[in-house]
Amino acid sequence: MSMTAKEAVHVDNAATDSYGALLFRKDPTGKTAGVMERVCDLAPEDYERYSGAYKVMFDIMVANMFTYVKQSSIDLFETIKKASDAMRDGEISPMQPDGMVEWGTRLRTAILAVCSSIHHHQDQSYIEVKRKFGKDSPEHRKVKAAFAEIYDDCFGYRYLYKLRNTMVHYTMEAAAMRGEAQLYKGEKIAFVDMQMDRSALLDMKDHLNAPLKEELRSLPGDPSIHEMVGEAVPRLAKTNRELLAILYPEIDDLCAIVREFDALFDGQKGVRAVIHQQSPELRPPFRTGLTSWADNVIANAHAAKERS
Repeated sequence: MSMTAKEAVHVDNAATDSYGALLFRKDPTGKTAGVMERVCDLAPEDYERYSGAYKVMFDIMVANMFTYVKQSSIDLFETIKKASDAMRDGEISPMQPDGMVEWGTRLRTAILAVCSSIHHHQDQSYIEVKRKFGKDSPEHRKVKAAFAEIYDDCFGYRYLYKLRNTMVHYTMEAAAMRGEAQLYKGEKIAFVDMQMDRSALLDMKDHLNAPLKEELRSLPGDPSIHEMVGEAVPRLAKTNRELLAILYPEIDDLCAIVREFDALFDGQKGVRAVIHQQSPELRPPFRTGLTSWADNVIANAHAAKERS
């Protein structure tokens, strides 16, 4: 006897359409890795609305080059900390030239990553605005004005942008390693600092205009790249928010939709998710189609409201 289609679905427990909001949380009994709770059902149109908003917000976070500016900056600070510890432990010293070469290379690699991500962030923003709105559109002019403002106002941004070109096209030693070690309360401490070698930028032909050359020559010494990054990244975060508002004029609405979805969970702790398919019975084989939401996407949506 042949089975009906409905009977076949029952036997293999095939997934069927089932739109809803899920919460994944720790199992209080500790017997399983976690507990999946269906918080509420969703109309198909609400599922599409929530999923669409999340996808755009997620893509902004992952695809936007500022994400990589932040991460490369964190990596640089961690490398400086490790290099300082290495100097404290005697791995960087005149008696250990190989250690100086190794850590100098690691630090310059991290610095180049920061400088390159800053450079690519600007390139990516120009490409995206021209693709979406056209060259010389009002949006394109706003993006150009935003970058001109941070370039003019922020020393760290201005010269990290220039430092990338010097390191790539002239010399990697434009980032020079300096270190200091001393005893403090009977314990040896050390700090490694990478400084921008002004002479490398000044010597590179046709790299700086006259005002920039004069600015560098007037400094009391070579500036700390650590301090430059510490100044530039928070300032670029502000610029990036302005750019996102230009590139994604719907971003406030998207953030509101993400916050609306989060409100369905009434503050419960756990991972949020949307589901569109699920097996009718909780038994093997159990099939489902769901998308878990990253907490930082939801946090950014709430942060956008706080900034407004």
